[in-house]
Amino acid sequence: MADNDGEEEEEGDEDGLLPSVLAQRFEGRVAVNEWCTCGNCSVEHLVGAREFRCCLEVNQARGKFTFVGLDAQCILNHPDFSALTNRTVLDLVGPLLTDKDGRHYRRRNNAENK
Repeated sequence: MADNDGEEEEEGDEDGLLPSVLAQRFEGRVAVNEWCTCGNCSVEHLVGAREFRCCLEVNQARGKFTFVGLDAQCILNHPDFSALTNRTVLDLVGPLLTDKDGRHYRRRNNAENK
């Protein structure tokens, strides 16, 4: 969309963050301590500009806090965060694991699905 000066106007993403803002963070022009409001953000493992956001800038994360009635300062403080991430890792990585003979592991019939 163009404004009256003929310049393109940016649209925010699903969380209202502009691509130019995320690009500045990704390029290191804006330090993490300037945009992180939860105090736990780290850029060490981030790979794309879209990932350079604080959990408190993510509408779905804020919604989870509201839904369970938490006044948490960070998604890491959510009581289910550790359990959810561990289960997610296992679901995603587990099928890729093999034993020493190169065979994939399989769930046993009597294993609980927790």
